[in-house]
Amino acid sequence: MNSSNSKLGIVNLVLMFPALFLCTSSLLIVGFKLEFVSDLLGQWMGHKFFGWVFSPVVILGGPAAALLLSTWKIFRVSAEKVLEEFVIVVSIKRWFSHWVCVALASGLILLVLAYGFVENFQIVAVHR
Repeated sequence: MNSSNSKLGIVNLVLMFPALFLCTSSLLIVGFKLEFVSDLLGQWMGHKFFGWVFSPVVILGGPAAALLLSTWKIFRVSAEKVLEEFVIVVSIKRWFSHWVCVALASGLILLVLAYGFVENFQIVAVHR
C-alpha cells in the first residue's frame, strides 16, 4: 500500500471515529447494560470540546465525507465520443481497504439515520 492510500485510510478513520464511538457506546449501554458508559458520555457531552465533536454535523458529516473520499478513489467514470456514439465507461477498482471504508461509512450513516428516525418517530392519530 502506498503512502497516499495509508494517509487516506487514516483520514477516513479520523472522520468516522466520532460516529463509530457514539454508536459503539450506545450499543454497550443498551445491549450490555453498561451504565458507566452512559455516565462517561454524559460527562463528555457537558465539556465544550466533546459537545462539538458529538454534534450532528460531525456525527453525520464525518462518515459522509469518508464515504465520498473512498468512493472517489475506487470509482472512475469516463465519457467519450467514438464513431458517432457516446460511450460511458465506469471502472471499479478492487482495493479492499477502500471497500471496507465504504462499507463502514455506509453502515454508520444508515445506523445514525435509523436511530434518528426511530428516536423521533411519533404515531399521530387521525380522526375522520
